[in-house]
Amino acid sequence: MPLAARGGLLRAAPVLLARGRVRTDVPVRLPGGDVLLGAESLHVDAMTLQYLWGDKLFAVDCRDRVVLDLGAHKGYFGARALADGAAHVYSFEPESRNFRRLEQARQSHSCSQRWTAQRAAVGDMHRTVRLFVSAESWAHSVQEGMVDAVSVEEVPMVTLTEVLEEVDREHPDSEIVLKVNVEGSVGSILLPAPPEQLKRVVEVQMDHEPGSPYNLTAVLAHLAAVGLDQVERPREKLYRIRRGSD
Repeated sequence: MPLAARGGLLRAAPVLLARGRVRTDVPVRLPGGDVLLGAESLHVDAMTLQYLWGDKLFAVDCRDRVVLDLGAHKGYFGARALADGAAHVYSFEPESRNFRRLEQARQSHSCSQRWTAQRAAVGDMHRTVRLFVSAESWAHSVQEGMVDAVSVEEVPMVTLTEVLEEVDREHPDSEIVLKVNVEGSVGSILLPAPPEQLKRVVEVQMDHEPGSPYNLTAVLAHLAAVGLDQVERPREKLYRIRRGSD
C-alpha cells in the first residue's frame, strides 16, 4: 500500500476506534486523489480498502489496458487500476450510497478523464431491476436471497455486450481486463456475452459466492471457448482466468 494511503488509514484510526456514530465520511489520500470511507460503513470500507490496496486483492496487470470494474463499490479498485497505469477505467456500481462516493472520487481524481462511472448493475438484459441492499457496504446483489437485505432499490441494468461495444468504439485497440465482484451475478453477466465480444478480454478476475444461481463449470467453459483457459484460484471464492498462449 502506498505511504499516502497508509498515512490516510492511520489518520482515520482514531475515528475507526471511536465509539458512537460517525457523522461524516473519512477521506483517504491515494495516488491521484482521495477516496471516501462512508460514515455509515466506516469499518467495512477501511477493510475493503486494505484488501484492495494492501493485500492486492484482484491482482492484475492493468498497464495500458482498459479495465471494466463491475461491482465498483466506492472506487477503491478503480483508483488502484489508474495508479497502475490503466488506459481507462469503467466503473459500474448500482447501490446509491456507494455510487455517490465513487463519483466523488472520480470527479476529484487527477485522471478523471480516464475514469468513467455509471450507476448501474450489469446483467443479462437492459432493464430495471431490484437491488437487494445489505447492511454491509460491499455485499449488495440483484439476486434475491443472496444477501440479508435491509432495503431494496430499483436500479438500471445494462449488459456486458453493451459495455464492450462502447469500449470497442472508444478504445478499439486496447486489451481489456474484466473484474467482476457482484454477489452471485457472474453467470448472468458472462454467459450471455457472445464469444466475439470477449475476443479482446485478456484477463477475468471474479468472485464466486456459494449459492450463486449459475453453474461455475459452465462459466469457465464459456471463457475457455474464447481462449481464457488459464484458471487460478488465488483465494477462496476468487478466480483469476487469463488468456493462454496462442
